[in-house]
Amino acid sequence: TAAMEYDVVCSRESLKTVARSMYFIGMLIGSMLQGQIADYFGRLPTFYGSVVVHAVSISSYYFSVSYEVMIFQRILLGCSSIMVIIMGFIMACEMTSPKWRTLTGCTIEAYFGLGIAVSTTVAYAMRHDWRSFCLVCVVFCVLPFFGICHIKESARWLLTTKRVTKARAVMECMAATNKMAIPNEIQEKLQRMEDRSKGIFVSPTTIGDSNHGHANQTASDGPVTYTFVSLFRTPNLRFRTIILCFNWFVNVIGYYGIALNIDQFGNSMFIDNIISGILEIPATVLCLLVLYFFGRKYPLMILEIIGGLCCIGAATIPVPWLKITLAQAGRVTFTATFVMVYVVSSEIYPTVVRSIGIGTNSCVARVAGVICPFLMLLGNLVWKPLPFIIIGVITIAAGLTVITLPETHKKPLPETIEEGEVFGTSKGKGKHSLIAMSQE
Repeated sequence: TAAMEYDVVCSRESLKTVARSMYFIGMLIGSMLQGQIADYFGRLPTFYGSVVVHAVSISSYYFSVSYEVMIFQRILLGCSSIMVIIMGFIMACEMTSPKWRTLTGCTIEAYFGLGIAVSTTVAYAMRHDWRSFCLVCVVFCVLPFFGICHIKESARWLLTTKRVTKARAVMECMAATNKMAIPNEIQEKLQRMEDRSKGIFVSPTTIGDSNHGHANQTASDGPVTYTFVSLFRTPNLRFRTIILCFNWFVNVIGYYGIALNIDQFGNSMFIDNIISGILEIPATVLCLLVLYFFGRKYPLMILEIIGGLCCIGAATIPVPWLKITLAQAGRVTFTATFVMVYVVSSEIYPTVVRSIGIGTNSCVARVAGVICPFLMLLGNLVWKPLPFIIIGVITIAAGLTVITLPETHKKPLPETIEEGEVFGTSKGKGKHSLIAMSQE
């Protein structure tokens, strides 16, 4: 193993914790970068650029010469991996209508579980040659490029950045693929937006027509630039961002707390991880059914509370078979809540700040990832059950905060800051953006 090759054993065992944290620091950096990059260059270039960097970072492991070099490689790997995950999810959600958005999010998460099971199986088969295993993993990075000719840029992003002609082309291509026609009303609105973009500048916050309460700007005003600060300028969006950040934090520290320490509850790290990965697939299917029939808010709240109780039970119950059962149940529960919190976040944030919003949530979540390996040390230094009791308590607390979020099930995505601010309130009823109208 790399730990044995670089002498990260015995008195240097704590360096493993540092190496784990470096991966999450990379994810933190990637989360901060992806929002601005995606909003400036677009979703599609950011996604495929991240895949290329991801492939390079994995293959560089083969040439690693020291622990210090590997630390840098882990940072790069974490940075690129989270950008691939977030951008893939955002692109999928922005391309789909409310009817199919849940299925899309759950399908992505199901592949995550499948990837865990497959990669762990390959790792077990190649456990005596970790460098070659890294090269095998690069093969999986080639798969997204088979769809490069079929995946289009997000029409939502194109409209919010005043690229109306390109947005029309994307919508026409999607309509042709689905053997449908774009309604005349939408065609007329697109034409008006295109005409105005050639003369009087229309703010990126204006997705529909002017009677939605959005003010027009002249060309001299220039495009509006949205940043991290935009999430905190209005009260509802600010409050929801804080609640979502807390829930992301809890889900990451809970999921990785169990995943990275599954060997504490069972016998074999490989076997337990393979089982967990396989279990995540039916868990995702169950999550899909729950989201379809019961909405987002209450299932997320209930499952987070159950996940917290599983963590506390796994840490304190002395019966071995029950400990591993509760640990696996907790991991599966966190898999489901991870899907839900991704879906809820993508539906609550308006298009103009969706990438930045999810990137901000992910930044906070990666802080949890950095903390997680060190939190586990409390088990050795203070009391073995303590880390998972802490995780359980904050997870239950996070579940209770979900009650303050709006229900997003079957609701059109908000496009502008104004729509996002009234989304889920009595003032937001009846407001529809151009994209939402075309999907309806």
